[in-house]
Amino acid sequence: MLSMKDMEADAQTIRSLLKRETLYLQLGEECVELAKECFKMARIIQGENPTKQTFEETKLNIEEELSDIANVAGVLGIKENQYTIAQKRKRWIQRIMNSKKIKEVKHK
Repeated sequence: MLSMKDMEADAQTIRSLLKRETLYLQLGEECVELAKECFKMARIIQGENPTKQTFEETKLNIEEELSDIANVAGVLGIKENQYTIAQKRKRWIQRIMNSKKIKEVKHK
């Protein structure tokens, strides 16, 4: 396992070898690949439109693509913001709860 110092040195090497715009193109490509695997997982769970990949294979692919995104984002100096994530989760829960309340009222 690489140390944080080694990982930062590697990131610096990558930044010196590639243009910033190239790194953003790579980040976008990795995001598309993650989206593709997520769509595939939804198909597997839904069970209506089969794919040759298994649930386990697809989960591993999702983890790999997410790691690819984190890798490129890290090289670009983009980091997760835990405060923003916490706020977004609260809003997400509120939207879900509000949606369920609306559906309950419509079905009465």
